[in-house]
Amino acid sequence: MSFGIVIDLILLFSVAVIVILFFNKVKIPAVLGFLLTGIALGPYGWGVIDDIKNVNNLAEFGIILLLFTLGIEFSFKEIFALRKLLFVGGGSQLFLTSITVFFVAYIFNLGVKASVLIGFLAALSNTGIVLKLLSDKGELDTLHGKNTMAILIAQDLITIPMMLFIPYLTEKGEEFAAVYYLVLKGIIIFGIVYVLAKYIVPYLLYNIAKTRIRELFLITILLICFGVVWLTSELGVSIALGAFLAGLIISESEFSQQALSNILPFRDIFLSIFFVSIGMLLNFYFVLNNVWNVIALSLILIVIKIILATISGKLLKLPLRIAVYTGLSISSIGEFSFILAKEGLNLGIINDNIYQMFLAVSIITIAAVPFLMKYQSKIMDLIEKRIKIKQNYTKIEVDKTQLIDHLIIVGYGVNGNNLSKAAIFSNIPYVVLDINPDTVARESKKGVPIYYGDAATEGVLEAMNIREARIIVIAINEPYAVRRVVSLAKSINKNVHVIVRTRYISEIKGLISLGADEVIPEEYETSIEIFTRVLLKYLIPLEEIESFIDDIRANSYKMFRMSPTKRKKYIFDVPEVTISSIKVGKKSKILYKSLAELNFRNKYKASVLVIRKGRNIISNPDKDYKIEPDDVLYVYCEPNKINELRGILNDK
Repeated sequence: MSFGIVIDLILLFSVAVIVILFFNKVKIPAVLGFLLTGIALGPYGWGVIDDIKNVNNLAEFGIILLLFTLGIEFSFKEIFALRKLLFVGGGSQLFLTSITVFFVAYIFNLGVKASVLIGFLAALSNTGIVLKLLSDKGELDTLHGKNTMAILIAQDLITIPMMLFIPYLTEKGEEFAAVYYLVLKGIIIFGIVYVLAKYIVPYLLYNIAKTRIRELFLITILLICFGVVWLTSELGVSIALGAFLAGLIISESEFSQQALSNILPFRDIFLSIFFVSIGMLLNFYFVLNNVWNVIALSLILIVIKIILATISGKLLKLPLRIAVYTGLSISSIGEFSFILAKEGLNLGIINDNIYQMFLAVSIITIAAVPFLMKYQSKIMDLIEKRIKIKQNYTKIEVDKTQLIDHLIIVGYGVNGNNLSKAAIFSNIPYVVLDINPDTVARESKKGVPIYYGDAATEGVLEAMNIREARIIVIAINEPYAVRRVVSLAKSINKNVHVIVRTRYISEIKGLISLGADEVIPEEYETSIEIFTRVLLKYLIPLEEIESFIDDIRANSYKMFRMSPTKRKKYIFDVPEVTISSIKVGKKSKILYKSLAELNFRNKYKASVLVIRKGRNIISNPDKDYKIEPDDVLYVYCEPNKINELRGILNDK
């Protein structure tokens, strides 16, 4: 038995662990760590792993599982919800980037076919890294987060047609590029996918799931994946496309999420090997000899992608800030670009020099994205200082007299929506600001006084007559925008009461220093609500609970931030009794016995306070009352007696 591949994997993962632990400390994505591991161990590095054939074979599984999980995650409902952002924003970004890079490459005499492929490679962005960074920052639900996600989904979807198209860029592909053949192949594949997804796979998975054998379910999922991959490859379709179709077959079934959770660990392992294999292909000496060209091309590509993504955002009538944030997020080369580039190299569309340049530029752009997203607010500040931004906003049609002593709500999410309803109920004059034009259009039709505009712009706040406003509530998820709005609001009207909702505890002190009068952190308020319900269950008087909560809020939630030894002790008089409701069972042994016969007080130290019979309530029931089936008894007793009492009253 040969242990060559085992030793290679031991070396690979040993180095990867060290590199990724370091990268985690300095907040650099793990993908870059895998790429650098491959560079170090590969033939152009230390040369520890000379024969990368075995690694490449394992990497193929990473590609298959990546496309397979993408197919499973494909959601028509999600696509429909983001349809405008996806087709307008994502479509325009893909078209503008690919066509621009195509012309740049063509000018440098790379040829039509290579230029087309390079345009494809440049148009895609790294979905995994960007979504993780947005998630870590809590910005997935923001407008720029949704716009970024829509573009990434559009890129993932376009990858499949790109894979289909690439073979037809070769001389060999021109021989079988007949339209009828392509259509026939598409019909056959579609037929297979439809029959499997509609009839065979749901029935199969249902019966497999009934066995409750986890291993059998996993094996079945893998069988579907690799079976479809083999079947489509026999029809001349790439294994990547076959894997996507296999995932698509499972995606609409009720077992899709279970399948995804089972596959993800395997995908992550093999995908890490894939990125290592890509790193092994990078000729480090090539990079050293062309270092300035690599850096220049990387910077040019990043700038091009930021500018074109910003243009795409403006086509959606998004504020410049949101459009720029999106551009910064998608400025890297994508993971699917590696698959397409490798395919292009194998087919001879690009030569090794172009491929080496692509790998080097990819690594730099991937490394740059976390820093670009981290400092996006500072980058935006620099842009605003050099560009005079004209902010478009809907002119307020109401009489200025109606905007006096009013409430301004910034952001019409869940909190903004609830606050506007409370304002209507309390007859408080209010206006709403939101930067999503679709939200503004939809809600204005319902009669909501909502206006399009970026509250982080002085002119917009002036239009809301902030000088005469009593309160401004900021309920948006973007830390930079929140700070900007607070500062602007106080600079225009120092008397306006500023209330901020934030997800970030660390933001409290900074927001107060900028002028916020009240900062409400979601995490703390959720904790307060939960503990309030706990105290109520312990029968603590509501007045004591409210005093306790007021004390916490008055001290800016200091109790939550202090160590347990330094916290003020709140002593509540917790009674050693509980009030519970118990339904009498139809087979209970105490049926038709009177309360006097049952003698709950002496036997169980319990008192029956109320009895509910259907819709009728019997308060302080008489001792002669006889218990009947389905009666609900509200009992006051010691906590250690309640279970015993419940067993007697029920069927047990």
